[in-house]
Amino acid sequence: MSIPKKSYVTVKTTITVDLMKLGEALVTSLQQGNIYVNIAIASTEYIKALPELVIDTEFNKTQLVRF
Repeated sequence: MSIPKKSYVTVKTTITVDLMKLGEALVTSLQQGNIYVNIAIASTEYIKALPELVIDTEFNKTQLVRF
């Protein structure tokens, strides 16, 4: 995918969830008094600064959130 200069891109994705397993896990967590959500974001960016210079950067962040 190529992103034009001075612009932004919105990316959409589909997440498939087994609602029965999710419901069971939520009930169990509520009974135990602990609900944790693990959020992970990973991406790689390629920035073309000059015709002969491409900058490659990676971003990885994982956060465990307790409710």
